[in-house]
Amino acid sequence: MADKRWTDKELRETDDFTFAMCILSERLGMLNQQTPLAKKLNSAYHALEELRDICRSVPNYVAGTASAKEAIHWAVDRENTLCDIESVINDHDMHCVNLFDLNPEDVLGDHEIMTTILAYVDKYACTGDFWDNIECAIENGIGDVLEARGVSLAQ
Repeated sequence: MADKRWTDKELRETDDFTFAMCILSERLGMLNQQTPLAKKLNSAYHALEELRDICRSVPNYVAGTASAKEAIHWAVDRENTLCDIESVINDHDMHCVNLFDLNPEDVLGDHEIMTTILAYVDKYACTGDFWDNIECAIENGIGDVLEARGVSLAQ
């Protein structure tokens, strides 16, 4: 199997992860798939694929204004924030979830609500106490989405 010949245009338009994955798969194609080296190359390929997918989920990376390292840090921070939000929402004494007469599962399973909550978390990121901000973000996020859906919020 001959190695792929890359044009200057292809090299410019191909992100580093995809390029490295291509090189790995070329090398992998020359091996017996049961050898330790082939298994290691396959594992490395899939690790790069996961990292590429993580980076592609970060708008600043896609726009070219963030490095892969910055994108991965952002994604890890976002995942930690989601865990914090889930923890607060799952607290059955959570005033804002009870205020709207919702179950934690209703909130956590609603993509629009979670996206709106995250937008508020980002907005409040540099102000006040982290946990107070999370609670305000949850309350505002739920309220905004329900109001946009025409749900009466009058208590």
